[in-house]
Amino acid sequence: MSAPALLIDLGNTRLKWAWYADGRLDPGGALVHRGQPLGPLLHEAFRGAPTPGAVHVCAVAARDTQAALRAWLQGRWPLLPHFVRVQREGYGIVNGYHDYRQLGVDRWVALIAAHHWYGGDLCLFDCGSALTFDAIDREGRHLGGAILPGLGLMRRQLQEELGLEAQNGEVEPNLLAKGTEDGIATGTGHAAAAFVERALARMGDGWGALLTGGDAQTLAPHIARPVQLEPLLVLKGLATIADLT
Repeated sequence: MSAPALLIDLGNTRLKWAWYADGRLDPGGALVHRGQPLGPLLHEAFRGAPTPGAVHVCAVAARDTQAALRAWLQGRWPLLPHFVRVQREGYGIVNGYHDYRQLGVDRWVALIAAHHWYGGDLCLFDCGSALTFDAIDREGRHLGGAILPGLGLMRRQLQEELGLEAQNGEVEPNLLAKGTEDGIATGTGHAAAAFVERALARMGDGWGALLTGGDAQTLAPHIARPVQLEPLLVLKGLATIADLT
């Protein structure tokens, strides 16, 4: 049996990882890296970890953070990590952007996961620093998508504009919040939920919906359409890439 592959999803705020071998994906963990040196966090997270057979990385963080991850991996293990790049076509997917390089690599890897792990006509919503929407049909054709600020970004922008301290309010299901922080949480939460519902309505019947990203669980209860939570979507895409590379 070959050594398992290490799969890493490096976002703007969090790093998630999993181990993958023989068709089995074992979630490893997650850490928050925003505003902190990455090396010490990785050293602690991977203390005692075995040498992987390969490393596949999906990275959307800043270039210096990506460089820090690459340097740490190559210093820790005698291997060359594979940082995934967006393609015009690959892994059974046709990129729908006019300039394929403009599509975020996390969205590209999520499309790969959706097509190979689920199939069918699917709408993907990544609820992270940005809330992104992508549609992929059962043939693997990416039809395009949209981007808007994520919940955290919308709330921070409002709080800064209004001169408020950063706080986490509660989303009121009936939209009748009784305070400013709850009002911000309610307004932004329902705005994001309405966007998801509008996208699904535009795509029509027969389209499934997958929600991933750090705010997916927060957003899902307020969406009046059936959606499936998939926290490991990007890692599953990396697993497919590991199989096909």
